Amino acid sequence: MLTYSSFYWLFFIRLKLVDLNDNIFGFFVPTSISAILIWFYFRKKLRLLDTTDKHKEFTLFISWVLLTAPVLTFQFYLERETGELTQLNNVEEILTNKPTMYYSIKNSTQHKNKSGLYVTKASVDRGNEIGVGCYFACPLTNAEDSTYSKSIWIGTMFGKKFSNRVFDDKEKQAKQISKFIDSSITLYNKYKYKTIFLKRLSNSDERDDYMKSIKQADIPYNKENLIILKEETENYQLRTGTSLWWTIFTFITSNITWTLLTIFTKLKHSGKKNTL
Repeated sequence: MLTYSSFYWLFFIRLKLVDLNDNIFGFFVPTSISAILIWFYFRKKLRLLDTTDKHKEFTLFISWVLLTAPVLTFQFYLERETGELTQLNNVEEILTNKPTMYYSIKNSTQHKNKSGLYVTKASVDRGNEIGVGCYFACPLTNAEDSTYSKSIWIGTMFGKKFSNRVFDDKEKQAKQISKFIDSSITLYNKYKYKTIFLKRLSNSDERDDYMKSIKQADIPYNKENLIILKEETENYQLRTGTSLWWTIFTFITSNITWTLLTIFTKLKHSGKKNTL
């Protein structure tokens, strides 16, 4: 956990050498490394235990989950803990200051009449539910500026889950989803952005969804140097939430669980053939 976190902090937070999708090094790489460690190291250790194949397979899977969990939660904590907050009087000051993760803008105007909407649908809970997200984005400019900016946009999302079981009435489901989308548009028209605590979206799936909503606005935008902001909950002091405590909890739990899975199992006699 410490080795990978140090690598992540140095190359992707501190030096910013690579600008790839956050999911690659925040999720897929650590889970893959954990799988490699489990298969080539822990699996050999399990051969020493006198137990059934099913118990070994179960232990391998649980060990992979518990080895991965503290790494993922710590990456979440590390990224937000090191994120700097920049105080701005006007929106255009973003372009003249060094990029940071968080912003607080005192004066701004949101051109909601130039907003774009993009709707996502994805299966969740093993396909038993379908999640619908309505992504809205509009240009953000200095206060009382009548011309919109092509480079700076602000967005928000309204989401809801719908039942998607096999015997559900699909026609009724479609009507419910359509009704939700219409209600989201009505809600957005009345919505007022707050620019006290904003996050600058990095390369991620979430940013891609907002990009698609910007395209739906059907107005010119600066694709190469596009800045997309979204409101953050709570405040800057509480930006990491309980992620550090979850890291500590999962780290301790993984070690205790590994001990319990192996301590009550007898070691194989030296004369037995060690196979998995």
